[in-house]
Amino acid sequence: VMEFEDEFDMSIPDEEAEKIQTIGAAIDYIVKIAKTKNQ
Repeated sequence: VMEFEDEFDMSIPDEEAEKIQTIGAAIDYIVKIAKTKNQ
């Protein structure tokens, strides 16, 4: 999760990071945050 934070210049709260168990879940979370930032 820390690598994703560094790579995509974002902060993932600990409670959200605990929910990310797979690469797919990480991608879904990153896409969701990216869409939120672009609105």
